[in-house]
Amino acid sequence: MLGSIARVGTCLALVVATCGFCACYKAPEPDCGFICGPSGACPEDYTCASDNVCHRNGAPAGMVCTRDGGIDARPIDAARDADTTAPTVTAMTPSNNATNVALNTMVTATFSESVTGVSASSFTLDHGGTAVPGTVTYTDATHTAAFTPTTSLPNGTVFTATLTGSITDGSANALAPVTWHFTTIDTTPPTVTSRVPAGNDTNVATSTTIVVVFSEPVTNVNTTSFAVDDSGTPIAGTIASSGGGTTYTFTPTAALPAATAITVTLSSAITDTAGNPLATVTYTFTTA
Repeated sequence: MLGSIARVGTCLALVVATCGFCACYKAPEPDCGFICGPSGACPEDYTCASDNVCHRNGAPAGMVCTRDGGIDARPIDAARDADTTAPTVTAMTPSNNATNVALNTMVTATFSESVTGVSASSFTLDHGGTAVPGTVTYTDATHTAAFTPTTSLPNGTVFTATLTGSITDGSANALAPVTWHFTTIDTTPPTVTSRVPAGNDTNVATSTTIVVVFSEPVTNVNTTSFAVDDSGTPIAGTIASSGGGTTYTFTPTAALPAATAITVTLSSAITDTAGNPLATVTYTFTTA
């Protein structure tokens, strides 16, 4: 009896020495297999199979012990199960502490190897603790995860991107959590989306007002940047805004001259709230 106990203790020592970092024994006896000792040594009630792994007699085939002592039902793969290197992030966009990031940017992270577990809970984006809604995708061919915001990001805001340890490689090595930051800025200039009267309109009433709608709120709109003239002669009027700064109306002080080509010039002095200038717009219409 003592000899049997000694034999099992010797086998256990051999296997632990061979397995190294592996937590091969899940007390009291694991069904999963572990590397055989010298000359195919295995503990009592285990058999060293042709794959050089000790399998408990009667246990399901193809089970191997993982490094955390759990059971892995995947086919035995020595190269995979010997991998102890955790995945890392090799590139990210926008880069850490980047500024002037466009409001429609996509946030990406590239890993050092294929990973699993990339999801909306393991790859998040927030500003000041407020989560940004978006969709998360992963492309294994390039080892790249992408977070696409559902809507444009707020301007002039610091964002934090986070990757959690739920992301692992094929050997269950967990990514060390990664966070990085970037700041947005609007780089898209405003445009004119609507004009009344429109360019080249004819028979326009001399009592008309001139209305211009922009793609976003704009500033610095006045009778100099929103100029109306008759063959170079300025036409006096007043300007009012509406629609949160997206719509501006020019009301002539007096009736427009009849049967005359009226020119409207919207200059680059008009900017959005981030300072992006409007590309100068000039158009004409003819009064009745």
